Amino acid sequence: MEAQPPIFRLCSDVIDEIFGRLNPREDIATLKACSLACKLLRPSSQRLIHSRIVLYSNTNHVDGLRQKRIALLLDILQNSPSIGKYVRELDLRMDTSDNEWVAQDRSFMNLMSYITSPNNNLQELYITGTSFPDQFADARSLEKNFLEPFINPAICKLHISGMVNIPVSILSSSVNLKDLTLRLTDLEKYDLSSLKLNSSQLSSQSPRLRTLQFNRPEGATTTLLESAEAGYPLANLSSLKLIVAPGGMSHLEYIQRMIVLASNSLEEIRIITKGSEPLFEGM
Repeated sequence: MEAQPPIFRLCSDVIDEIFGRLNPREDIATLKACSLACKLLRPSSQRLIHSRIVLYSNTNHVDGLRQKRIALLLDILQNSPSIGKYVRELDLRMDTSDNEWVAQDRSFMNLMSYITSPNNNLQELYITGTSFPDQFADARSLEKNFLEPFINPAICKLHISGMVNIPVSILSSSVNLKDLTLRLTDLEKYDLSSLKLNSSQLSSQSPRLRTLQFNRPEGATTTLLESAEAGYPLANLSSLKLIVAPGGMSHLEYIQRMIVLASNSLEEIRIITKGSEPLFEGM
């Protein structure tokens, strides 16, 4: 009787540890090859292959691609519902000319139902404007049909870039939100007094941020900071452990205000220059 190849003697934990060193964004070809090559490697490779869903608005460059991709993903999930539990990231690339589908397209709503069911693990949302400044067609429909049922209860990490007029509820109602990144982003205009009327509800339900990263203080970052200083936080900054901010004298005032709010919890500040290396790291 032939001895088993050594790979078949590896336990699933060891295989998961090996595959954990691969990046699903960069090593997708390797992961697909492993999934097809060996049944033993299929669960670990599929877990990474399906960990992230990327959807683009239709534009002149990708006309009709979104509908085809959603249909393909639905077909996969309908035939293998267990794959839904692998999806941890949703990456939406938005264009102002085509984004009403996020709140109105029935196929997309079905897809969201699969990946946000109680046993699934969606944790991270990216919303990126492809031609700054971009905005959603109907903020109220977005809240009712997308944010409230699927996003607010689920996400722990949120990244918004190149978008304006984002509903404030994407922050204030995402009760599990811990890590927030804001780049060239602005929230909807709102009356601070309206937050005061609901201050008790906001203070009990607003997320307690652990990490805040921003690339400019204007826009959403200022709105977030001012709401916290006024005592009606869209997100609680007193729990911050890490601030990642750009260098420059104009930003220091905002960083100082955040330090005051997070004085009892803050552990680290990273000041990022135009390159990728931090200018300052520490406390």
